[in-house]
Amino acid sequence: GTWWLRGDQVPSEHVRYWLTGDPSTPDYPALQGVPRAGATSGVRPNIPVYPISYDDAHRMMRHMGGTSTDESWHGGLNVSYSAGPGFTGDWEDL
Repeated sequence: GTWWLRGDQVPSEHVRYWLTGDPSTPDYPALQGVPRAGATSGVRPNIPVYPISYDDAHRMMRHMGGTSTDESWHGGLNVSYSAGPGFTGDWEDL
């Protein structure tokens, strides 16, 4: 885990922009009738992202298959960093 969340908790903010909820309706639910933020192309990431817990990230990274990554891609998890595709190891542990 981290000092601000337990390992099984998931942050509720957007993973890059610290927004809550849909980028087109920051801080409000994306319901019919809620005003949209207008052009959000500068707000949305180019790839889909989804926040997950530290524990889930650690489990997934530990079983990631494929080739090893360059050291510049390595983060703070105590795992061997791989770029995929797919997973290896015991799926029961995922």
